[in-house]
Amino acid sequence: MKTLGLIGGMSYESTLVYYKLINQEIKNRLGGLNSARLLLYSVNFEEIMKIPTTENWEQLGSHISDIALTLEKAGAQVLALGTNTVHKIAPQIMQKISVPFVHIIDATGEMIRKENIKNIGLLGTKTTMSDSFYKDHLKEKFNLNVFIPPMTDQSEIHRIIFEELCHGIIKDASRSVLQKAIGDLQLRGCSGIILGCTELPMIVRKNHPTLKIFDTTEIHARACVDHMLKED
Repeated sequence: MKTLGLIGGMSYESTLVYYKLINQEIKNRLGGLNSARLLLYSVNFEEIMKIPTTENWEQLGSHISDIALTLEKAGAQVLALGTNTVHKIAPQIMQKISVPFVHIIDATGEMIRKENIKNIGLLGTKTTMSDSFYKDHLKEKFNLNVFIPPMTDQSEIHRIIFEELCHGIIKDASRSVLQKAIGDLQLRGCSGIILGCTELPMIVRKNHPTLKIFDTTEIHARACVDHMLKED
């Protein structure tokens, strides 16, 4: 088993889920008392949040890349970033490290391709939904047509993520907002929905009767284990 270096804390609510899922998956595959060889670097999310608000993504990329290199020097043989939005700076990380990087959008795209879905809805933070990095990656690498909610819905979803979910708060009214957004995307022709924020699975149920829901946290955690157990 390779040692995974996980950059977490964005938010700690989703990092808790990552830790549990990765260890459960290791135990399920290997049995016995097996658990994950894992190095966790948990950042102070408040400090991280202050950087993108100035649109200085290069500064954030440099900071996260340094953390990735710290994990590699500490013995990590595989690296992962436990957040969707900050994958905007994944290219900077990949340039700096010499070990495999488990990309959350790649892992998600592969799962969507297996389901033979072409039109996919994307929910997440404002940056994930409105910026081109996520949609373009899915379009160029997996030939997917990506649909996002209108701007008013994006603002409310963003608010729910940062004012509620990142604090572990679950409200029925917010669940209804997300259910409506999912329904609207389905009416526009989407056959599946990407929960493109690692906090969204806290509030969106995955057992939708007519849509395939892609939980990026779960998908990414399993992809991490795939790399950890992969033979060279």
